Amino acid sequence: MTLNDLLSVSVRQVVRHRRRYLGVVLAIALGVAGFVTVVAMTREVKKNFNEDLDLIGGVTVIRVFFDNGRSYRPQWFREATLNALGSLPEVREISLTAVKHGHISTLQGQRYQVVALGVDETFWQVRSFWPLRGRLFGAADLANRNRVCVLGAELARKVFGTQNVVGQ
Repeated sequence: MTLNDLLSVSVRQVVRHRRRYLGVVLAIALGVAGFVTVVAMTREVKKNFNEDLDLIGGVTVIRVFFDNGRSYRPQWFREATLNALGSLPEVREISLTAVKHGHISTLQGQRYQVVALGVDETFWQVRSFWPLRGRLFGAADLANRNRVCVLGAELARKVFGTQNVVGQ
């Protein structure tokens, strides 16, 4: 049997039993495509990809909260508790937040369900947020009790019709 005959018989068997071998052929094709993609990536892309994986593996956010909706007496984090948490090894930032669910109405009579989130200046670093427009508030804004609002892009588009709402 020659190589040509062997290939001919193999192709006929695959065509004859195509339903059985279709999954295997797709798996091999996807595996080869993935391998070629990884090999074809430049060194810079591989380096950035590895840095991103290190970042994801090295960051942990622990969320601790009081469920005051079920409590007869509101609770909060006391200053001594915050200081104790901040003194733990490898703790870099502590952020306090307050959450309130509600509705807003626009001048056009539309009603939206929103979540108001009161945060402190370290919230942005803990959650790795950055502004698309304008700036995020900081410690000076909190100390001066400035009225500052940060809107998500989708809510800004719905309420104002644009994302560029700085100063409105």
